[in-house]
Amino acid sequence: MSEFTSVEFGIYSLILICSSIGAAIFYLGVTSALTRSFFDFTANNERNNCFFTALVLLAFGGVMQIVLGFFVSNGISLLLFNSINWNNAILIALISSSFGFINFAFLTYFRLVNKPYHFFTFSVLSVVGNMLGMYLFVIIEKQGVLGAIKGPLISQVLMFIIFLIYHWKLLSRAKYSKIEGVVQLKYGFYTVLSSLGGLAILWADQFFINKYLNLSDVGVYALSVKLAGIITVVFVTPFIQVFNPIVMEQKK
Repeated sequence: MSEFTSVEFGIYSLILICSSIGAAIFYLGVTSALTRSFFDFTANNERNNCFFTALVLLAFGGVMQIVLGFFVSNGISLLLFNSINWNNAILIALISSSFGFINFAFLTYFRLVNKPYHFFTFSVLSVVGNMLGMYLFVIIEKQGVLGAIKGPLISQVLMFIIFLIYHWKLLSRAKYSKIEGVVQLKYGFYTVLSSLGGLAILWADQFFINKYLNLSDVGVYALSVKLAGIITVVFVTPFIQVFNPIVMEQKK
């Protein structure tokens, strides 16, 4: 971020918020539903089918988000920045977040099958990939905000390919379950509403700042929020990652 002015960081932050809102809708609440449904089954093949069903639904949601991005990216750019110059950045961010929530389902699977080392290793690989991508496009290529968004896209696509290769046997044998798909979508619908509520509480204020103040204020404020978020990452997130699957496995 030392390469950005506060205005550029404001632009970057607003684009990321747009992609986060898209992901909160088009992941369809399926990842949360997977955690809820997985332990309803005892046989490994049934659990694999549950996971595969979630992946199919996430892929559908991801494709929908990308397609919609092609049609609305110009409008979002005009709405936020009074220019269509950032339409490509918005579209790339939407594509990246689509791969991101699909990849998160693979990480969730590692939690559910009690493979914490796999979860940790692939999570670190994803973070390192994002950082290397940003370093390449922002520091070396000097592509600014667009580069900061392109870097994670490359990383997420590569991680998606790695996950497909790693889980190829599972995916080739698993089957989509229509009944489970309906269950996950029903549960996921209310999770989506909850996610949107959480986003509104956390990030809607940055849209208001942009509306009534300026992009520089958005940048300063967004950076302070991200720095404060480190507290959550360090002290809260690890316990949530461990606690949720343990509770669901022992729910009976």
